Amino acid sequence: MFLTLLIFSLSNALDFGIEEIKLGTINDYTLKTGSHAFKARANFHRLKITAMPNGEGFDQIRWTDKLSTSLDETTFLKCPKDSAICGDAIDPSTNVQITIGACVDEIYIYVKVSKESTLSFSGSYYQGDCDPIEENLYTKCGAMTYAQCDVCGDECRLAFCKKRSRDGKDPEVKTSLCLPYNVTAEELTDRCDDYMNVDYGEWKDSCNKSLEIGNIGALTIIMLVLMTIAFFGFIGIVTWYNFKLRTTGKPPIKCFKFCPEILFPHPRQAQPAQPLRGYQPPDIEIPDRR
Repeated sequence: MFLTLLIFSLSNALDFGIEEIKLGTINDYTLKTGSHAFKARANFHRLKITAMPNGEGFDQIRWTDKLSTSLDETTFLKCPKDSAICGDAIDPSTNVQITIGACVDEIYIYVKVSKESTLSFSGSYYQGDCDPIEENLYTKCGAMTYAQCDVCGDECRLAFCKKRSRDGKDPEVKTSLCLPYNVTAEELTDRCDDYMNVDYGEWKDSCNKSLEIGNIGALTIIMLVLMTIAFFGFIGIVTWYNFKLRTTGKPPIKCFKFCPEILFPHPRQAQPAQPLRGYQPPDIEIPDRR
């Protein structure tokens, strides 16, 4: 838990000074000459952002899913090595439409201007299947459907972003998020804050136990069934063998040499009768009746 909080705090520290684009509204900024960075919380949804220059336009604009540690020229000359998404505007002097089809955590937009100017951003989520990218636990959970994420025992958990009701009724669920099971309460609330009219976030109370067996895996279930059949089948053969041997005196099947005799005893061979040693039959006299 402590390590998770530390990582989360460090990530927030790296984002310090970066303007955040709020989705569902117009974001206006005044830019001085040089390079600037913005971020939009995608929350593992498909995303559309429009960058609108008010005046001369941008000198250059690039977007990626990785945060750059500096805003020097290298930020605009090449994509980060570990980035899954990276794009450039063909004509940065006009409105730039940025469409992110892959489900990622955050999108960073880097803008370079040669003189002081103003610009606006607007963005929103849109529906559809995520484009395939290199998978990690966050992207795996983000690409799941409601039903897939609600399975008990998986690495992903379903969370709700809620708005408190003023009239005392149950809070209204505004949206749901599929996140890794080890996400902290602070991170969950922070993610929900990016949605309009949302007060807080919390994990879903219960999960779908009817699908829990699916997490074991089909191959594991098949192996367990086969092992159970083999065990009870072996016990049945041993019982049948001993029953036949006792009732008929003969084994019902021929056993191999490696069969343990304690389970498959061999039939006893009948011993021939031996005359008693030192025994002399008595002489019997037969009278002559002539």
